[in-house]
Amino acid sequence: MKALQNLSIKNKVISVILLVNIFSIVIGFSIVIYQSVESFKEEMANNIRMSSRVISEYAQIAISFEDSIRAKDILKEFSTIPTVEYAQINHPVGKYFASYNRHNQLHSVPRIEKNISQHFFDDKFLHSFELIIKNNKELGILYVKTSKSELREKINHFIWSILGLVVFITALVFFLAQFFQKIISKPILKLADVTQKISEEADYSVRVQKQNNDEIGKLYDNFNHMLIEIQHHETALQESEEKFKKMSESAFDAMILLNEKGHVYFWNIAAEKIFGYAKKDIVDKDFHCLFPSSRELEIFFMQIENLKDKIPEGKSLETIALHKTGKEFSVEISAGVLNIKNKWNVVCIVKDITERKHNELALRKAKDEAEESDRLKSAFLANMSHEIRTPMNSIIGFSELLKSPNVSFEKRNKYLDIVSSNGKMLLNLIDDIIDISKIEAGQLKIRYVECNINAVLTELFSSFDERRKKGGYEFDLRLKKGSPDMNFSIRTDPFRFRQIFANLLGNAYKFTEEGFIEFGYSIKENNILQFYVRDTGIGIPQDKLKIIFERFGQVDDSYTKNTRGAGLGLSITQRLVELLGGEISVDSKVGMGSIFYFTLPYEKIFVPVKEIPSQIPEPKIDWSEKTILIAEDEEDNFMLLEELLSDTKAHILHATTGKEAVEIVKKTQIHLVLMDINMPEMDGYEATRLIKKMNKNIPVVAQTAYAMSGEREKSSQAGCDNYITKPININELLSTISKFFQ
Repeated sequence: MKALQNLSIKNKVISVILLVNIFSIVIGFSIVIYQSVESFKEEMANNIRMSSRVISEYAQIAISFEDSIRAKDILKEFSTIPTVEYAQINHPVGKYFASYNRHNQLHSVPRIEKNISQHFFDDKFLHSFELIIKNNKELGILYVKTSKSELREKINHFIWSILGLVVFITALVFFLAQFFQKIISKPILKLADVTQKISEEADYSVRVQKQNNDEIGKLYDNFNHMLIEIQHHETALQESEEKFKKMSESAFDAMILLNEKGHVYFWNIAAEKIFGYAKKDIVDKDFHCLFPSSRELEIFFMQIENLKDKIPEGKSLETIALHKTGKEFSVEISAGVLNIKNKWNVVCIVKDITERKHNELALRKAKDEAEESDRLKSAFLANMSHEIRTPMNSIIGFSELLKSPNVSFEKRNKYLDIVSSNGKMLLNLIDDIIDISKIEAGQLKIRYVECNINAVLTELFSSFDERRKKGGYEFDLRLKKGSPDMNFSIRTDPFRFRQIFANLLGNAYKFTEEGFIEFGYSIKENNILQFYVRDTGIGIPQDKLKIIFERFGQVDDSYTKNTRGAGLGLSITQRLVELLGGEISVDSKVGMGSIFYFTLPYEKIFVPVKEIPSQIPEPKIDWSEKTILIAEDEEDNFMLLEELLSDTKAHILHATTGKEAVEIVKKTQIHLVLMDINMPEMDGYEATRLIKKMNKNIPVVAQTAYAMSGEREKSSQAGCDNYITKPININELLSTISKFFQ
């Protein structure tokens, strides 16, 4: 059959016809030959059996009288049959009786299982056995051995006759095939020519013209109809390909098609931009070369492979891709399977999600920060409630006790000290909140002046050592000065510098019960001063060292801690150090204590040390000739100011609104106005402006609970001559007023 593949259609038709006919003839004649041979063999066997029966009848008497000579003569009758080679008569028990041997050759008698009449053929002979019976008694058995030479000659003659007939029929079939093949193959060859032309030129507008309405004509019609359908599909395919090309080239995402081997065979412009490879550089390359993690991609494509023969659906994967430059970036792959021309292809849409990942990371970070901030705020508010209510409990409680007429003088003084101490504690808490608000708003201003380092540290040592003694603490307080020169000064903000040290020392006091607290400084290279506060307190875990500097951050934000604080001190301290141009750090071990360091730049300045008086003498004031207007809408605050000024003998007037204060100034001679800023009807700023318009020489001192940066400047712009904050200190109040009554 392979030889047929190289033949023309014409020869194929002839060859197929010949092969079919020859095959049919061969099979038919083979059956005939087989049946004929069997018939010949049966005929030969029947002839021998008939002859054997005749001989056996003659041999009955000879066997009965044991006359073997007579039996031999009877067997010689087989000499008339040329094919009989040997014959032998045996007794029923198998004993030899007589025989006939044509060529006096040695012959053997085959054994048979039973004494019955039978025959069989081997390669050369027919073996026949015939029973010799008389009156139903077995007298013996006749064996005849006949040559098959005559049978073979007959069969050969028959076969050659058949072969001659086959040759004749084959020749006849060949000539008939030659005649009919033109009728059959001519229209088929014509159709083949048209098919070849269409294949070469891809012109599906060609049509074949049918000649008849027979089966070939129907084939032509079907072929033309197929061409029409192909032409329609080709047009639609071209339009579809054009649309796909335009769509893929205008897409922002990479569109990639992979064949069954996973190699790229379509690559759009977006893919070139995303991966950096030109189409010619990547087509026919393995898709896996674009990704560093091939295992993840293999699992993904195994899932895609399982989508074959199912409802169309896709899978997506976020992974890392490789740019041509070797740079890694995040991508999202959406893929699905598509059957194109009975071959499974993978369609991949690759989106660069680097920016989205960055945004997600930023959002996640912002979310985490917001949650952490919310947690810290919640902890801070709970802690703040505790920090406010604790001193307020003492203030309110002991204030109630002071109302009792039975309180002794000693207890009264002790209660007053407790009220004052807790009031200062509240004030410090408020100051911390104000400071952190100023810092967050960028409104905290640094005022650089000369600051005597040793003098500030000495004053802090005295203050905290007195506090230690009063509190009965068991640890030692040590001061290690970096310079023995008491005139050693730098240019910085003394108030903020002292606040930094006070916060760090206060923090050490909270967490140290025994051992020591040491603070001081050393002079480093590059014009840097390094200050430190060391303690032998409880220490800080390593994973909490960053938290303590965060706003509202504390090592323990539970409600059961033994120390107090709002969690603002170290955050304020860090920001103040940074505002002063330095850095702060901490080393700590749990159970062994902590040491805080901070640095400041300096320019060495020498100034004389001012002696700090141990006690400020109370001024002797007589303002009996002065009239002071107190503009205050809160009755309690007015009563406090009136009480504070009672010893000065000044004449006091009261206005509850800014408008009322202006009216009093119009009608009365006023020597000084204590102006509250926040009042109904008209605030203190507007009232001050109107008063200054009437008489610019009247001193106006603003007094307010606002403590934010800019309040002093705002009051000055309104015309106020000075500014004091609540809670009002009597010494500050009298000192400020005295400046205008000298």
